[in-house]
Amino acid sequence: MNQKHCLLVMAFAGVLSLAPLPAFSGNLSNFSDALEQLADMTRAADRAHDALNDAMQGGRDYSRYDRDWRNAESRLERARIRTMAHIAGVSESRIRSLRDDGYSWERIARKYKVDPRRFGYGQSRYDHDRDKWKGVPPGLAKKGGLPPGQAKKFKEHHDKKHRD
Repeated sequence: MNQKHCLLVMAFAGVLSLAPLPAFSGNLSNFSDALEQLADMTRAADRAHDALNDAMQGGRDYSRYDRDWRNAESRLERARIRTMAHIAGVSESRIRSLRDDGYSWERIARKYKVDPRRFGYGQSRYDHDRDKWKGVPPGLAKKGGLPPGQAKKFKEHHDKKHRD
């Protein structure tokens, strides 16, 4: 990533940090806006982390990027706490104490009978290589296209045949 792009990402993350989550008044549109803003904050934190990685790999001073990433992550954590407290119908301090006790977001969601997918958890992250193997049965995409166990048998047979 070039320096101009990094600065643009940091500026965007700073703008997001100034925008508080809307207050929940009980109607669905505000709640939907809050979830959308939570997703935006997640993307901003990911971009800040990518900028940090780029700075570290480029040999530049990355302390500013590290600070920006940590700030984005803490804003995201506070927003997640507010959102989960609203979804679960409990206080923010209760959710915060569970997080301090080491509970994962998925575990908290299940504790309060909230579908973790609604909150963005409990599903696999997108893997770009997965598209390449779409439609291929599990196990056949590995080990040269042989089913599990077959690769070992093939190798043993191949080794015996070519020893002589």
